[in-house]
Amino acid sequence: MKKIFILSADCIENLKYKEEMINTIKELTTTDENKVLITSHDETRLSKLKDNLQLEPSSNFAYANRHIVNNFIEDKEKSYFAVLGNKTVDMRFAARNKLLFLSPTWTVQDDDAKKYGIPIDNPDIFYKFAKTLNNQNHFFTKMILPDETRVFSIMDARHKAYAKNLAEKDLVENFERILKKKQKNRTYFEILLYHFLATISNNNPLFSTLDDWCIAPSSGQDLNRYMLYFKEVARCMMGKQNPRSEAFKDFPNMFIRHTLNSKSQNMNSNTRIQNGCISHFDTICINKIYKKKLKNRNIIIFDDYLTHGNTFESLRNLLRSQGVGNIVLVTLGSFCSSYKYQEYDIMGDVFSPGYKYKLNRKEIVTPKNFIEAKDEISNLYDIFNLGQ
Repeated sequence: MKKIFILSADCIENLKYKEEMINTIKELTTTDENKVLITSHDETRLSKLKDNLQLEPSSNFAYANRHIVNNFIEDKEKSYFAVLGNKTVDMRFAARNKLLFLSPTWTVQDDDAKKYGIPIDNPDIFYKFAKTLNNQNHFFTKMILPDETRVFSIMDARHKAYAKNLAEKDLVENFERILKKKQKNRTYFEILLYHFLATISNNNPLFSTLDDWCIAPSSGQDLNRYMLYFKEVARCMMGKQNPRSEAFKDFPNMFIRHTLNSKSQNMNSNTRIQNGCISHFDTICINKIYKKKLKNRNIIIFDDYLTHGNTFESLRNLLRSQGVGNIVLVTLGSFCSSYKYQEYDIMGDVFSPGYKYKLNRKEIVTPKNFIEAKDEISNLYDIFNLGQ
């Protein structure tokens, strides 16, 4: 089935892009055979809009009261829908129903719509997004660890020798510059975020079952603001809440790096493999606000890169010691190295520094790569006009 696009009336009342939006709707509903619903709480507004646009309802196009739309999608498969809106009510509607949320920058955007929506600069870009949406289906790397933990990576991080084309090479290189704070262009993050959200909205119901969303701590004691942004948008669009605690506002993450750690990229590969989780156990604990609250909870952790998995293995073992349910790791990039699965006995209070740990066993897990993800991400490069 093609997509059903729910458009707020605000998106097509802007005179600057009126004709472009009319043409976009026609292309989506006729040539591409998607469905479009224009929504508003105001029936009079919808009636006037119908007269103004001169677009007649059809089997693929309708003007619909927002309440009717709410009821319509309630028992439908959510992967069929996407929302284009500029208001907080649009964002909350999308989040409540776990729908992909796009926000048009050519309208006056509410703060929540601007913060959590994927920015769309004009109707032409919206149409290009719409055409690619059904084709965003693959993570570059997938693994299932021996304890049933799922590991996903969005893109191939090996840009020097493995980039499939110039678009992919540019994406990966600029993504690195952003993480190293040498560049402030967040557009490269938007591409990965859109690809991630589109992929999980298309065919990954696992993500709707996750309870707590967090990021892996960096080697320093400050939280990576880009990873926090990525996590927060994804969390919100899956309709999940952060802990309602004043302490969480002071430190908004599940894991705390209480002591500075040597940057892993400054160690050679053999040293990192030999050290395993040791340097992370000695410098990381779980935020106290989660004490006695993790049993049977399903947890997702975001990180920037996946190499051998030492950071994540430390976090996974800490969570397992608390009896959590499912664990999912999502990294933005993967270096396709063999993954070092490690099982530890954890002794003591993992919510404070100083707990003890003992290694029980190690196992190598080989990641499975999906080349289709390279094309899907590279196609988005042109939509964002990054090659211009």
